Amino acid sequence: MKNSNYNLVFEDFDNSFRTLITLLDNEGTIVNSTNNNLSVKDQYKSCIKELNFVFYTIKDPTKVLLSSKIFRQKPLWTISELISEMAVINPPLMNKYLPELQKKFYDLDFMERQRYLYGSRFLEFDQLQHTFTKLKNNPNSKKALMMIYTPYDTHPDIKDVPCNILSNYIIRDDALHSTIYIRSQDIAAGMLYDTVLHSFFQQCMASWLNVKIGQLNIFCNSLHYYPDTDGPKLND
Repeated sequence: MKNSNYNLVFEDFDNSFRTLITLLDNEGTIVNSTNNNLSVKDQYKSCIKELNFVFYTIKDPTKVLLSSKIFRQKPLWTISELISEMAVINPPLMNKYLPELQKKFYDLDFMERQRYLYGSRFLEFDQLQHTFTKLKNNPNSKKALMMIYTPYDTHPDIKDVPCNILSNYIIRDDALHSTIYIRSQDIAAGMLYDTVLHSFFQQCMASWLNVKIGQLNIFCNSLHYYPDTDGPKLND
C-alpha cells in the first residue's frame, strides 16, 4: 500500500476539500471498486482513486453552506438533505425532485422510503438525548457517542449500509469537539454532505450545552473518487 496514515489540519472546509483532492490526484492508488449499487450501464465506473487511513481536522466547522464557496454550488440539495436528516423525513425531500437518484443508490421499500437515515439512527435508543445528558451532567465525559452503523448492517446481502459509523463528542476548554469515523467517503458525492450534517449536529449540541464550537475531526478509512466520472468535475 503506497499511501497511509495522513494526519492533516485545516482552517475550514474549503481548504480541506481542495487539499484532499490534490492529495488524491498526486498520491492516490487505483483500486477496483466493490460498489454493488451501480447499474449495468455504469459498470465502467468500476475503479476508485483512493487514500487510506486519512485523519483530518477542520478547525472551524461553522464555515459551510453559504459561507463556503464550494457549498454554494449545491445549496438547495444540501439544505434539503440536512432537513430530511434532522426531521427524519423519509422519503427524503430530494426524492421529490430526483427520484431516479434515490432508486439508483439506495434500497427503497414499496413506499420509496430509504432503509435508514442518519437522523433516525441518532434517535434510536434515545442516543441523541443520552449523549446530551451525559455531557450536561459531566462535561468531562469520555462516553458521549452516537452509533450509526449497527449489527444489522453487517448482513452480507444488504447493499445500502452507512458510510458514517459513529459520532464521538468531548468537551475540552469549554468547547465541544466532534470526531467522526467514516468507513468510506466519496469526496465528490459524500464529503460535502457528511461535513455539513456533522457540523450542524455539533453546532446544535454545543448550543444546547451552552459551550463553544470546537474542532470537527474526521477519520476516513477509504477516501476516494471515481476518476472516469468525478475526475473532470473535481479538477475544474
